[in-house]
Amino acid sequence: MFKDLTIKTKIFSMVTAVAVLSFLTVIWIVSNRSMDMARKEAFILAGAVAEKYKNEIKAELQGARVTSETLATVFETLKDHGLTDRRMMNDILKNALARKEYITAFCIAYDPDALDGQDARYAGLEPEYDDTGRFAPYWNKLGGSIAVEPLYDIDIADWYIVPKATKHEYITDPYPYHVQGHPVMLASLIFPIIHQEEFIGIISSDIVLDKLQEMVSQPSIQAQNGYTEIFSNSGLIVAHPEKMYLGQNLAASLLYDLLRSDRPKAAEALRQAKKYLEARPVPDRTAEDPQVEEYDRNVKFLHDLELQAAAGKQIDLDLSLLSPELAEEMLKIDPEKLKYAAEANEAIKLGESYIYSGLDFYTVYLPIQFSAVTRPWSVAVSIPMSYVLSNADQIRNYVLGVSLVSIFAIIILLYLITRSLTQPILNLAHIAKLFGEGDFDAEIPPVRANDEIGVLSRAFKVMAKKIDDLIRKLQNYARELEEKNNNLNKLNGLLIKAKEQAEESSQAKSDFLSNMSHEIRTPMNVIIGMLNFARSEDAESLTEAQADYLNKADQAAKTLLRIINDILDFSKIEAGKMEMEKVEFSLSDIIQQMRDLFEENIRNKGLAFNIEAPQTGSLALVGDPLRLAQVLLNLLGNALKFSEKGSIDLQITEKSRAGNKALFQFSVKDTGIGMSEEATRYLFNPFTQADTSTTRKYGGTGLGLAICKKLVNLMNGDIWCLSQAGRGSEFLFTAEFELAAGRPEKPIQAPPDRLGREAGPEQAAPGALKPILLTEDNAMNQLVASKLLAKKGYKVEIANNGQEAIDMILKNDYQLVLMDIQMPVMDGISAVREIRKLEKFKNLPIIAMTAHAMSSDKEKSLEAGMNDHITKPIDTAVLYSTVAKWINLNMI
Repeated sequence: MFKDLTIKTKIFSMVTAVAVLSFLTVIWIVSNRSMDMARKEAFILAGAVAEKYKNEIKAELQGARVTSETLATVFETLKDHGLTDRRMMNDILKNALARKEYITAFCIAYDPDALDGQDARYAGLEPEYDDTGRFAPYWNKLGGSIAVEPLYDIDIADWYIVPKATKHEYITDPYPYHVQGHPVMLASLIFPIIHQEEFIGIISSDIVLDKLQEMVSQPSIQAQNGYTEIFSNSGLIVAHPEKMYLGQNLAASLLYDLLRSDRPKAAEALRQAKKYLEARPVPDRTAEDPQVEEYDRNVKFLHDLELQAAAGKQIDLDLSLLSPELAEEMLKIDPEKLKYAAEANEAIKLGESYIYSGLDFYTVYLPIQFSAVTRPWSVAVSIPMSYVLSNADQIRNYVLGVSLVSIFAIIILLYLITRSLTQPILNLAHIAKLFGEGDFDAEIPPVRANDEIGVLSRAFKVMAKKIDDLIRKLQNYARELEEKNNNLNKLNGLLIKAKEQAEESSQAKSDFLSNMSHEIRTPMNVIIGMLNFARSEDAESLTEAQADYLNKADQAAKTLLRIINDILDFSKIEAGKMEMEKVEFSLSDIIQQMRDLFEENIRNKGLAFNIEAPQTGSLALVGDPLRLAQVLLNLLGNALKFSEKGSIDLQITEKSRAGNKALFQFSVKDTGIGMSEEATRYLFNPFTQADTSTTRKYGGTGLGLAICKKLVNLMNGDIWCLSQAGRGSEFLFTAEFELAAGRPEKPIQAPPDRLGREAGPEQAAPGALKPILLTEDNAMNQLVASKLLAKKGYKVEIANNGQEAIDMILKNDYQLVLMDIQMPVMDGISAVREIRKLEKFKNLPIIAMTAHAMSSDKEKSLEAGMNDHITKPIDTAVLYSTVAKWINLNMI
């Protein structure tokens, strides 16, 4: 439709549209700018109101703070001068309480026997003392007259624990209380009592915050219908124009307003709450459990809500029945309000400013910091959005009126201009059409005018020539671009091929490591097993030289096995497949393991072995004890290898705690050969050693410390070395672990494949068991495993492959199956899958016993249906404990 219009109409329409859009843009910019200015004005207004309240709140609490601080100083001075008469101190508290109208209670609490060492003398003397006689009287006038009673459970209360730990003043979270039948909010201001720079007790002033309630109940905001709230650091409402909100959090307040204003959402919130409670079983009512009371209150709240909603009444509920958790669950029906509550609570907790622009109110949260060491409160000033936007609306309406008048004037002017431009532009349009058809020699009608149209018409001819040249250049560029695209396609093909080759190389590396692990571990299993049999069964017939040969051969075999394990570990780390486990353990277990493994060898070498550990060594930690032990084994092994005299020291210190995490530092120090500063720079690089000469005395792959560094990094730590040539070395590393909060502080017994100890259930009597089926295709491995199991009294039958194992299981009754993975005819993975298809053998214990030692191999075994996974060469302790564990579990 637009293309059929005349040029005059088009120009008129387009210029008019541009003008209108320009003015609309101006209106939008001015409106937003005025909105920003209005918000800034509202923020300034809210800030002024909040500053006023901050000063009034500080003044309200300052008297109690000064009184508590003064009494703390008095009692510190009395203690310094040995004036610890309890009756006198009680009289001081009683008289001070009588004179301080704004304070409702004083309490003083000392550590046991910290006042005068005579607690036993006052035990049970009512009403000031409890059964211990500890000086902790609570003087109050909450009942209308001054009374005293002893305090209980002091050492578990935050108002005692925090000042004791920090030696700083502390303000408790306000809490609702009924004084003479009226609901009020109370808060306690606490100062520590310090004697000779040591904490001995606290002095506390309790203050009723009803004056804060009076402040927020009086209109003090210039805008109509604005209001003010005061929040404690935990997000509880300390003061609000409506008392029903006292002691509640912001989520409960927002939920209550929603319930009263939106009946459909109230019904939806009710359904949400019922699902929430139905998903949680009723607590045990036979026990005194606070959860029972909370559950009943929640049920009562929902019952009242349901009755009022059904009756069509105005919602008027008791918010004290509503738990914070249920309030947040019900508020999920309005994600915007839930997000607002979460963000505001976080800002209040951190003592930060926060602004919320809602549909009805513009709310500013500003922190109140009573002192440098106390947790801040917050003042929230809410101003109606109608007031905030009133000035912005006036400015927008004014700009809109001016813009409409200007647009009308521009339209008239445009009409007059387009009439004089139409014909010359139509002529030029015709010439442009000819140019478009390739006729660049078309005659351009002369224009005598020297205005823009005349300049344009004269420029057309020049433009035609340049366009012709440009077209020829574009054609050349198109040919060049086509050639470059062909080259780029070839290059992309090469890149795709290179990527496929890299992926094939990575897979080949993984397959090679897996196959090499299997091929090397299979003969190693036979070598180590036969050496053990020769040393144990023929021990009496061996000469001293033969026994020495066997010991050295066993040591060499185990050294070779450690090298294989190092190479596999390093490969897994480099491929990003090393996963750190999270299990419970204690440092005392790790320390005892190091002592068991190294103490005898260190003593035999004439060295001293010193271990220094923190008192928190028995803390229940969560982490990977195997990898921690692996690092310590490597460092202690190196210290033993490179030290000929002196001592080896293992020191463990707790560096810091943050939340539920603790950072520990480990140090292994020796008096060995040491190394140069230059050598330590490359010490943790793979395949690198301090001494790289061909005649070096000490061997190794150079992977141990590189693996240690990778493992320490995975534990969010770092490792470094301090050393001097000829003066020994000290290796230090840090590691971060989670604290198993709420768990008993006792050593955690680790499974056999974790810390190298036999764990699990006691062995059942082998004579009472059915046979064990050993599925193994290698005759030498059959011999080793059979002899190991026979030494413990187990009966063993042998299958040479997976198919043979299935046939024997169908005919005979076995207590347990040991299954190799790589076998002819049918491999172990396929065999166990076939066995698990039969309902009869769903619970038959099947343990993989294989030379495949990669973590992915164990995952494949368990995924196929294996109950456990043992690697070759066989660790006899692991074999015995694993077999005993699954036999005992199968017998239960």
